[in-house]
Amino acid sequence: MAQGHGWFSYTGSGDNSHLTDEQRQMIDERIHNRGQLLGVVQVRVYENGCEPFVTFPDGAALGVETDQSVIADMVARARIQLVDWR
Repeated sequence: MAQGHGWFSYTGSGDNSHLTDEQRQMIDERIHNRGQLLGVVQVRVYENGCEPFVTFPDGAALGVETDQSVIADMVARARIQLVDWR
């Protein structure tokens, strides 16, 4: 794979030694620009159906006590992004 093509990422607590300084800087800028994590929308796909769900990892801005309309807005944003995902 050519340099600068494809996906690369790391979590804040993970090992990022495989990345170049430039890649680390690009990821840090993306994290800063995204802002705080609201929650995680996941869809598990099985042979005979799908199972959508939302989780709220430690440090997420939203949680299970959040108003359902706010969570629904978050899911709607994720749906829009998934439609455009390639």
